[in-house]
Amino acid sequence: MTVSDPAHQPAGPAPGFSGLPDELWGRVFSYLDPVEDRVVMLALVCKKWSRVLRNTPDLWRTLNVCRHLEDQQYENVAVVLNTYGQHVHVLTWKSGVPVSPAVLALVPTLTNLRVLGLPVVWDREHIHSLMPLSGLEEVQINGAFELTDGDLDLVARSFPELREVTFTACWNLSPEGVLSFLEQSDLHNLRLKLNVGLPLHDVRSDHAMLQGANLVLDLADSRFAHLLTVLHLNFVPLELDELWSCLNHFTRIRKLGITNCERLQGVRLRSATLQKLYLYNLWSVSFVSLWTPQLRSLHLDAGMENMEHLEVFAPKLRKLQVDGSGVLRTLSVKSSKLSNVELYNCEMLDGLGFTRFLGNNITVTVLSLGSIDMEALSLDQNRCPSLRELRLLADFRCTSLHLSCPTLRRLCADSDVMLPTLQIVSVVAKHVDRLHLANVPGLQSLTVQCDRVDLVEINTTGNVNVSLENCALQAVEELGTLRLFDCQVQALVLSAPLVRQLVLYRCVVTDYSLCMALRGCPNIQRLQLQKCSSLTRVSICRSLMQYLHLLDCRGILQVELTDCPKLLALDIGQCPNVRLFVQGSETTPNKYSTEMVWSGPPGKKAKVGLGERTKPVSI
Repeated sequence: MTVSDPAHQPAGPAPGFSGLPDELWGRVFSYLDPVEDRVVMLALVCKKWSRVLRNTPDLWRTLNVCRHLEDQQYENVAVVLNTYGQHVHVLTWKSGVPVSPAVLALVPTLTNLRVLGLPVVWDREHIHSLMPLSGLEEVQINGAFELTDGDLDLVARSFPELREVTFTACWNLSPEGVLSFLEQSDLHNLRLKLNVGLPLHDVRSDHAMLQGANLVLDLADSRFAHLLTVLHLNFVPLELDELWSCLNHFTRIRKLGITNCERLQGVRLRSATLQKLYLYNLWSVSFVSLWTPQLRSLHLDAGMENMEHLEVFAPKLRKLQVDGSGVLRTLSVKSSKLSNVELYNCEMLDGLGFTRFLGNNITVTVLSLGSIDMEALSLDQNRCPSLRELRLLADFRCTSLHLSCPTLRRLCADSDVMLPTLQIVSVVAKHVDRLHLANVPGLQSLTVQCDRVDLVEINTTGNVNVSLENCALQAVEELGTLRLFDCQVQALVLSAPLVRQLVLYRCVVTDYSLCMALRGCPNIQRLQLQKCSSLTRVSICRSLMQYLHLLDCRGILQVELTDCPKLLALDIGQCPNVRLFVQGSETTPNKYSTEMVWSGPPGKKAKVGLGERTKPVSI
């Protein structure tokens, strides 16, 4: 038998995470964002991690700053550029986020940089500083009034590998200068964002507007029209026919934005490639007519003060957002894939037009609805066979809402949205995940009939009291949670084989109404009553309830428990004058806790508390 000396044993791999190979650590770190997650700080943990960061170039290929950073994060970005700059290929910065001088000074050292997008003004000095980056293929140029045609020629000579250029807020360029730049460069894609952020108080702004219009017209007539993929027109004096003609020449355009163009009397577009369209503050436009078979997203924002007619033929349209500005009368959209719709400020859109719109787009799954010319809104499976979510916006003005959609999963309104006119809500569906109406001061009746309901929340803001005459919930399989806040409930009806949780917070409810609700549905697992001052007596009979919390209900004088074999916790600590009756006999909480005949799981015991011994449900 041979016995080896442990001192001469070869060292085995270190246990735990430290024994993982470098390649696996590199794969783990690749799921982190170099900027947001401060990956550079991992080099301080151990020498192995420092080696992994140094020898894994893919971790540093793309640096994207998309929000305002803290001072320490700016320092981390500078450390990344200084230490791992040879690996960086893409450096982009969100518009409006400041660029620190330390970062800006390190940009010329990134010799392998291919994509650069910084929100800084390109003047001649900045162009000279970037000349070492001769391999740039994609840049975003912000010119303001500083960049001239001569500077643009210098860009073309200094960066011969450019393939994609975005001109943003270049207010001093002429059409001749841009076309000369295109002649000298070998571009594949061109993006123009004309007059973005133009200071109207500057005396040079009028000239910039005219130059923008001339640039669009000259580019459309040139041999470079096919290069344009993105176009944003802001304060560009084009007319309807000119816009129509230009779009016909831009055969590869994918995104178009038109804002503050006061000469447009209407928008009529025909494009086989356009995928995204945004219109804003076109107060002189009276109609919008689109024939765009590739359009995916259409957004008509505020300021369309004279637009009465909207007509869209876009078979692939998926998202539609329309601000009717109170004047939209006709809405005609034909799409076979429309799924997300948001309509608001459409007071002139009548019920017939809205119903016809829904009938032509049966694929709508998410509907965000504001004001339309209807007193009562009724949606059923014939009009909305695919509807899964209905969001009520701030300007929703219907008095009654009736939903009979088997596919409906959510009905909600944001907490900051007040719906003062909504009085009646009726929902019939199969499975409702969430019904959340945060601020409904005028609600009088709530009726829900489903196979399964997960969560119902009413008046969660607590700013006003709701006089709820009728609250009836029926679930064939299960009712998850019902939360009522600051409601004066006259009739509470629950019907379900199982109710997970019932929470009444600062509600005005009579003893009789609560008793009838509990007897009508004895399978409530958890009941929490908090600050319900109108209650004087709580009676629970033949119930499978597991948790009963009476919090700060100072008006309760008597709690009666009869045949409650599953009760696990009883909290009556904040009810100073309460008397506890079990099986018809008065007892004390301590005595009930020790003498209770337990029929639950073995090894457990009921908890009865006068204080904070049982944890209530968080509200």
